[in-house]
Amino acid sequence: EGRVYSSLVAQRHFGLSHGIGRSGDITEPQPKAAGSSALAKLALLMTLDALRRGSGLNAKGPAANGILLPLCTGMSMSLVLSSLRSENNTQRNIVLWSRIDQKSCFKAISSAGLVCVVVPTKVDGDAVVTDMEAMQEAMEKHTGRVLAV
Repeated sequence: EGRVYSSLVAQRHFGLSHGIGRSGDITEPQPKAAGSSALAKLALLMTLDALRRGSGLNAKGPAANGILLPLCTGMSMSLVLSSLRSENNTQRNIVLWSRIDQKSCFKAISSAGLVCVVVPTKVDGDAVVTDMEAMQEAMEKHTGRVLAV
């Protein structure tokens, strides 16, 4: 669809070098990016189908249309946590996090205006796993204030 200097980048992205949407309307197909536009449309249709199947909504009601936007992990997590916070009791402001050295989750918690309580991990053979006893202790310590784990 476009010119990519690096064959490694071209291979990694299957030759799809354009984004989605057009200036002023992200839902409009890109005339010079038929592949990217088709994938974006297919992803939207599959998402709407999953939403309808999972919720019982039909294609003529609230699940008739949608928009699917690319979002990074941290921003996605931040939006989900913010939504949970607005739907639940405002006293629930703690996220228990079994630290696995992934910064975007920590940043998402902070960005959502929540308090991150890091639950220690432990080594089990050659793997790092959640310390379930420490998680239980944290749940008990922060009873009534835990929004998410």
